[in-house]
Amino acid sequence: MIPLDGRLKPKEVLYIINNSEAKCLVVSKEFESALDEIKGDLEFTRVFCTIDPDMYDYIYLDDLIKVYPTDNPNVSLAEDDLVWIKYTSSKRDLAKGAMFTQGAAGAMAEINVKFFMNSGNFNENIRALQVVPSYSFMGIIWDIAYQKCGALTVIIDGSNLSDIISFIEIYKIAHCYIPSSMLKLIVNIPHLNKYDLSSLKNITYGPLAMLARDLIKGIEKFGPIFTQAYCTLETGVLRIL
Repeated sequence: MIPLDGRLKPKEVLYIINNSEAKCLVVSKEFESALDEIKGDLEFTRVFCTIDPDMYDYIYLDDLIKVYPTDNPNVSLAEDDLVWIKYTSSKRDLAKGAMFTQGAAGAMAEINVKFFMNSGNFNENIRALQVVPSYSFMGIIWDIAYQKCGALTVIIDGSNLSDIISFIEIYKIAHCYIPSSMLKLIVNIPHLNKYDLSSLKNITYGPLAMLARDLIKGIEKFGPIFTQAYCTLETGVLRIL
């Protein structure tokens, strides 16, 4: 699997798809015009799927699900089998693909799950908010951790700060991972106290540390519920404090 950043230009997307030798592409209708620009230059991709029902010449995923057998496919996986390629960002050079195996991805998710399970605030009954997009390693590793423990994951579309706070109140979110820069903005939202955020048990932030004054303000607003995860920008969770 190769997550793609929807903010990339078509030529940048073309490079990643060809460089990874992806055989199948899954897109939504909003990216149809961008894909049309590069479709003729794709070197390895032959299967095109969509999550939307009204895209001509694409395989609708819901149709596949309806006819696919429900029994366990019994796919044999080893720790060294590739699970995804995460392409790094670069302002000067072409993106570089970092390969992650089943074992490495599982180990990083296990670090998250064990830490929060031991804290008593993380179990199959919680509701988690997915703020960071899954094309980011920071986003996808937390998504895997939520799924691993059986938590209900609420995925937010976009990153509007007021929407994030509203989702916490509406869905009674207990846990969320929020980028440090975004968290700093959230604690300064006017009228934050008008929202019922009592369901929150833990806010994890990363990949960078926060200034002491900003963290103190966060504790004043939300209480002592913060966990710092760092060294997580391109490599997944390596340290939790």
